[in-house]
Amino acid sequence: MSIAAALIYWVIISLWLAVLATVCIAFARNPRTFGAIRLLLSVIVIDTGRNIVENLYFGLYFGGQYGLFPTSIVGALGNPNYLILPKVMNVLAACAVLGLLVLRWLPLASKERAEADADMYLKNEALTQETEERRRLFETSLDLILITDRRGIFIRVSPSSLATIGYGPDEMIGHSGAEFIYPEDLDGTRREMKLARKGQHTRNFETRYVHKNGQVVPLAWSGVWSEPEQKHFFFGRDMTERKIAEEQLRRLAHYDQLTGLPNRTSLHKDLNQWIDAYAGASARPVSIAMLDLDGFKDTNNTLGHSVGDRLLQEGGAAAGGSIE
Repeated sequence: MSIAAALIYWVIISLWLAVLATVCIAFARNPRTFGAIRLLLSVIVIDTGRNIVENLYFGLYFGGQYGLFPTSIVGALGNPNYLILPKVMNVLAACAVLGLLVLRWLPLASKERAEADADMYLKNEALTQETEERRRLFETSLDLILITDRRGIFIRVSPSSLATIGYGPDEMIGHSGAEFIYPEDLDGTRREMKLARKGQHTRNFETRYVHKNGQVVPLAWSGVWSEPEQKHFFFGRDMTERKIAEEQLRRLAHYDQLTGLPNRTSLHKDLNQWIDAYAGASARPVSIAMLDLDGFKDTNNTLGHSVGDRLLQEGGAAAGGSIE
């Protein structure tokens, strides 16, 4: 056997030491990365130790034959009783790896698999519950919920559309919002959608829709644009009752409840407008007429307040008609 054959064992030892050093350095720098590879690291350590011992034995033995080490080593290591040591090392290494697999890795792998399955189950349950909650919210919401693409084509419509504007979801899906929006509000709606695609959220933007029966329905909208999905999400609230209530409050504040004529607040407002309009170089004379009902108190006292109220209503109707 040549000297190269003797040196090959030392090359093998160096390579295995390099492998072990590389893995250990990588593990020391970032242990988390090796969380699932610790078993492999343990096997490499065991096999590296086995290879080092085995190749060290033969490296010393053949190195002594070629003068690299004292020749006395050849006689000691050449003892047949010692030649069994590398085989014993192989058996011990195999038992160690097998024991590591059976006692450590398999239970740990089973535990991690069970934990992963349990975690996946919980996540699926949570996702299912969230999906169900969103579906119920979508289907039971009193507000009108619309999902459109970037062109304004309805992709999904909540069932509340039937009560709000008289159209069912199947009548709106696949159609453009322009078919249902009051014509005068189309430009404003398109402008809001463009702003939404630039990242601006829609808040209380009013757009009127045309009911299936022809009635105009005022809706206050909130919405957002989803860039990844390329969809608009809109939530519309029917403002009809609110508009009626606002008009009633406005009439209560500016008109007399009995006669329906403008009250003192309206008088002050109208006077200020007239004064501002006719002031300055183009000033024009303005006349104010005051009407009174003579003996009205006697009417209330003798005929009752109901008759007095009726008299005020008749007088108010006459005065209002003459003014108009």
